[in-house]
Amino acid sequence: GMMLPKKLHRNDDWEEFSRIHTEQGLFGLHKHIRKLEADDPFCTKYPRLKMYDDATAITINLGD
Repeated sequence: GMMLPKKLHRNDDWEEFSRIHTEQGLFGLHKHIRKLEADDPFCTKYPRLKMYDDATAITINLGD
């Protein structure tokens, strides 16, 4: 999906997620996540059920 992969028993890293999204947008965030997943094809570094999940996201700007 559109969540950063995480190591077992780690909390989601919302600061990193926000930083990447702010700097690179949704497309850049998606590319970053896919690169992390591709570098872990056997799902050992970031435990998950399969290499990739479907990814859908939107950004809503609530003002400046």
